[in-house]
Amino acid sequence: MTIDEIRRANLITLVDKYGTVKQFSEKIEKSEAQVSQWRNASLDSRTGRPRGISDDICRHIEDKCELQRGWMDNVHTERKAPDVSPDKLLSLVAIYGQLNEFDRQLLLDFAQSTFAFANADQVGAATQNKV
Repeated sequence: MTIDEIRRANLITLVDKYGTVKQFSEKIEKSEAQVSQWRNASLDSRTGRPRGISDDICRHIEDKCELQRGWMDNVHTERKAPDVSPDKLLSLVAIYGQLNEFDRQLLLDFAQSTFAFANADQVGAATQNKV
């Protein structure tokens, strides 16, 4: 996993812990929009690259959540992938098959951050075998 993937997975863990993006954003005193952009790895309009979570922001989050310095930079095994039913997975595969290449990549990036996969190739290979 890259540092951006680790930080995103940890951010998702914290959002889950605090209940909602709104509650978490209030805790860390940042906007809901900004937290959502980090969570979803939204593309930066200037660079076209996914928004990462900077060192300064990580330290800010750790301070606000009373976490040990560096917590955001380390893999934590307590994070579990959401329980997804086979019907939901089949629906997702059907949707994937209808998307253009750009939207497929967005979906794969979202799945990667949500399920904290080691890399997008694993997600892509699994999805392409079903389509």
